[in-house]
Amino acid sequence: MKTHFLLLGLLSLLALSSCKTPQHQIKRQSTTEMDVYPVEGRNSWRWKRKVTAGEFTADTFKGGWVGSYEFPFFLNFRGSKEKFSFVQRDGQGNQAVVLAVDRFKTVEVPVVRNYFSIPIQYEQLFAGSVYLPARNQSYDFWLNYPDANTRITRTEGYILLPTGRVEITGIQQLEGMSFKLPGNLGYNFLLNGEVIATVDAMNKGMIYLKQDLEPETRLILVAVANSLMQRTK
Repeated sequence: MKTHFLLLGLLSLLALSSCKTPQHQIKRQSTTEMDVYPVEGRNSWRWKRKVTAGEFTADTFKGGWVGSYEFPFFLNFRGSKEKFSFVQRDGQGNQAVVLAVDRFKTVEVPVVRNYFSIPIQYEQLFAGSVYLPARNQSYDFWLNYPDANTRITRTEGYILLPTGRVEITGIQQLEGMSFKLPGNLGYNFLLNGEVIATVDAMNKGMIYLKQDLEPETRLILVAVANSLMQRTK
């Protein structure tokens, strides 16, 4: 059923996007002024990948864990079908280590439920952690149904930050579209109901960030945005 939804969505998207420009296509919810960062290098070879988005750079991509960082997320989830890590840097010399898990193994489902205290279904969750070495602190995130987005399989998740819980929702429309696709073209990050970041996952990718965010918050949001765009669907 999930595959059927996504195929329908892809066919609709191809038909509608063929006559549009490759950027600024998704229907964004935010009316606030945002910094716009086109993404470069997203689809290069992983072993030498370097992804840039304005002042932000992600590198050191690996298909497994970074073993020197031992914190709860790393210790609890080792056996997923897909896992990857990378280092996210901003323009001020700050960095974050990102570890993400997709398509959990069956035996890990009870651990995931206990760790996040959320209802999930097998192979329908994407989750990870952003570790800040300077603070020795990690910030977890999860997203239920990251691909299919319907009344039954709603895309919803959170990033857990000290300043509050940032909600993640899926974007299902292009600008000018009067209906919603059954899959996601990107994602909105909301804090207290306000969109503070948007991920355009189409083509090369685009990241939008609210301008008055703290540098640490911006780094974490970009790290999560990049992890969403690095998934092999």
